[in-house]
Amino acid sequence: MQQSSHPKNAYHPIAFYSEDTHYSITKIVIVRALEIRTFYEIGENEYKGQCPITSDGQWPKEVPSENGNAGSGSIDINKLIQLVEFFARTGSPPLIILNVGTTFKGAYDDVEQIGYRLKPIVERYK
Repeated sequence: MQQSSHPKNAYHPIAFYSEDTHYSITKIVIVRALEIRTFYEIGENEYKGQCPITSDGQWPKEVPSENGNAGSGSIDINKLIQLVEFFARTGSPPLIILNVGTTFKGAYDDVEQIGYRLKPIVERYK
């Protein structure tokens, strides 16, 4: 029998989105319609206490926005990159949802910068 060259998680994307993403995306589209698990769910269930972006290893429910509630509402790119890299090592492809004008703050995520920062991770982990 020929063995697959794909990691065991290759067909199970993990959703990443900021704390300022509209709730309909997270609750309806991701969870119900597409049945895609979030990094929080997988982190809590399979990697408890190992979150790379918190000092206590606890998983946040969403990728933090820059400067939290006091900030512009744009996703914290450094934290997103750290989270994606953590799960890329497990062979899980990322499903990244970015915002271009959030509902409550009108925030724009820097899509170009995020793509630039993700490219080496995608190349490294295929």
